[in-house]
Amino acid sequence: MRKSLKLSAAAIALTLALAGCGGSNDLESVDLKDQGKDKAPSVSFDTPLSVKDEDSRVLEKGDGEDVKEGDTVLVDAAVFNGADQKSQGDTYSGSPITITVNDQLKEKLPKVYDILKDTKVGTSFAYAKKPEDNSSEGSSGGSDEKDASAVEVYTVSKKLKKSAEGSEVPPQDGLPKVTMKDSGPEISIPEGQEEPTSVNAQNLIDGSGDEVKDGEKVYVKYSGVTWSDGKQFDSNWTKDPTGFPLDQVIKGWGEGLKGKKVGDRVLLEVPTDKAYGSKEKLGSESQQPAGPLVFVIDILGTSKADPPEDSQGGSGMQQGDAQQGAQQGAQ
Repeated sequence: MRKSLKLSAAAIALTLALAGCGGSNDLESVDLKDQGKDKAPSVSFDTPLSVKDEDSRVLEKGDGEDVKEGDTVLVDAAVFNGADQKSQGDTYSGSPITITVNDQLKEKLPKVYDILKDTKVGTSFAYAKKPEDNSSEGSSGGSDEKDASAVEVYTVSKKLKKSAEGSEVPPQDGLPKVTMKDSGPEISIPEGQEEPTSVNAQNLIDGSGDEVKDGEKVYVKYSGVTWSDGKQFDSNWTKDPTGFPLDQVIKGWGEGLKGKKVGDRVLLEVPTDKAYGSKEKLGSESQQPAGPLVFVIDILGTSKADPPEDSQGGSGMQQGDAQQGAQQGAQ
């Protein structure tokens, strides 16, 4: 769990600098060339490229899992200057963005929805908006930039599970009781039970997917309660999955989830020193829960994480800068 858990948004922040004249009025001229694992594809197209309305086009069809309405997918993204084909950044070498194929996406980005609602993992597609829509997002070029559209390229890299999936595991004696409901897990703390002094991660469902490793990003549904009173303080069970790197969470999550598998449902007890801390440490103004915590976590998928900031250099798309495009439109 992130130290401040929020559903992350991610997409493309666009900056354009117009050059040349003439060019294309659609995405038919866009050609994609694969550059290998963890590298953004190169593209070519007639310049300057300018679409008259929101447009999308499949560039390569995937052959992986089917993607349908309601699925959440991990998507690598890159953006190219519509005037001169220059790269404006990408996420292919780092953490992908997440997009949920739902009514919100259909309403705000119908062309993206039309592609994703009936596609396969591995599909790559191009997307562009009218130039004036790009300029409204804060581009830094001159007035001529209104004549070109940015070309965004997306590759569907993985589909997340919707919930834990596998064999049920009988809970150990003395652990909190978990009752699953449509709204999520209800967690009951055993009366008179001593609070945990170490991390205890008990599977309630054994999945069979990839193992969670150091340096990866993990995507989950979760619900958490405080040990002292059993009250829920956080949950995303009825929302889209949350993704986080294992090195950016409370210690109890990092220790408890490392080595677990995609598809697992985990009952996780976290002692005070591996959670947020005691009331004395946090202070009366803190919004974080004090003392031991208990979580139920469904592990839905993993991906590579962003490299450290000091190794990203100036050419890569910063995930924190990419808050404007496809996933923002889906929320």
